[in-house]
Amino acid sequence: MSMGNFKLRSQDRVMTANASRPPLLSPLQTGQKDVAPIYKFVLTGGPCAGKTTSLDRLSTFFRDRGFRVYVVPEASTLLQTGGAFFLDLKQTDIVNFQWQILSLQMALEDSFTSLAKDSGRPCVILCDRGVMDGSAYMTLDQWEELKLAHELDTVTLRDTRYIAIFHLVTAADGAEKFYSLENNGVRIESMEQAKAVDARTCRAWIGHPKLYVFDNSTTFEGKMQRLVNTAAGLCGIPTTARASRKYLLASAPTDISFHHEDFEVEKVYLKPEATETSKDYSFVRCRSQYGIPAYGMTTVRYLDTGDAVHLKRILSAREYSYAVRHRRDPTRHVIKQQRMCFLHKNQSFQIHVYKEPAEVAGLALLHVQASCENGRDVVMPSFLNIEKEMPSSDETVSAYNVSRKDLVDTIKRTAYRPVAPSQ
Repeated sequence: MSMGNFKLRSQDRVMTANASRPPLLSPLQTGQKDVAPIYKFVLTGGPCAGKTTSLDRLSTFFRDRGFRVYVVPEASTLLQTGGAFFLDLKQTDIVNFQWQILSLQMALEDSFTSLAKDSGRPCVILCDRGVMDGSAYMTLDQWEELKLAHELDTVTLRDTRYIAIFHLVTAADGAEKFYSLENNGVRIESMEQAKAVDARTCRAWIGHPKLYVFDNSTTFEGKMQRLVNTAAGLCGIPTTARASRKYLLASAPTDISFHHEDFEVEKVYLKPEATETSKDYSFVRCRSQYGIPAYGMTTVRYLDTGDAVHLKRILSAREYSYAVRHRRDPTRHVIKQQRMCFLHKNQSFQIHVYKEPAEVAGLALLHVQASCENGRDVVMPSFLNIEKEMPSSDETVSAYNVSRKDLVDTIKRTAYRPVAPSQ
């Protein structure tokens, strides 16, 4: 019997026997088998932004490519369709109402995550909104009261639960003729209210290392395709779409005039596994804000096609400590950076300023996640001092190269001269 057309049947989709399977993560401990990855994404945004369609598109896309897909329902909608409306709440009741939403959201996510781990298969978990969304419907004092009452902190909630955040901009901002209240029974916002809610929701996620904003600069189909391409790349599925643009800064800004989040980042490259190719590599990262850390691991794998895929997982403090103690690559420097994150004109900006190794201290790079299609350029805020845009293929001052002890002096002499922050 010929195996060429043989079908492997799963409960999710039918997939051909010679179809490429989702790439696996490198193990954290030497000698262990590769790990089936779990990618957890948040889909959020303003009213009438395309969230329902996005969940369907992403579910179909990943199931067709061999992933087990779980969709976590929106906790707020579950409560409201069950009769728990917030319009008649007193101000004193808002904190408890939002806590019920938040605790239900976390319980739902944790249940689906447990099921995904038990499956032993590559999984994608799509969350219809995430744990930070509720803060957009509260005052700052109310949000602080909720966190204090339940011993929570923003960094842990925002940065340790999800691989990436996909914010879909409301149709009320850029696609006004398509704004409608008809496809959601609990939606009541006018267009102005929708834009305000959209802005507050997006702001709630500023600081997450992978915040992607999908605006209405293209057709709705184009918006969906940008989303699918971005998610595919994060799950190790090669895509030709350009995910970001990067720039060399002449100086690091010392004064950002609007809301932003600052972080300290430590990146430690690991000794390669014997099973990895000469190009594959992994690193662990500690990202701290207000003294509160969040840990992660990234494995970069090169496929037979030559495409590089970045596979990410969230780590515990214990796992991070183990990796640093037992798997740190002695031929590389530990990378330390200051990072600044902010939004501008529906674009997500991250500034990376090297602190260590000392040879490149002060070197500043800008990464922009933007919808740069149809010839549309990035809209830069005035306080940025841009030296030049760098081609996506230029990895001269990437952390991977800067960390190499045999290269860092050469980079300092021949590539880009590190500069002090502007005064």
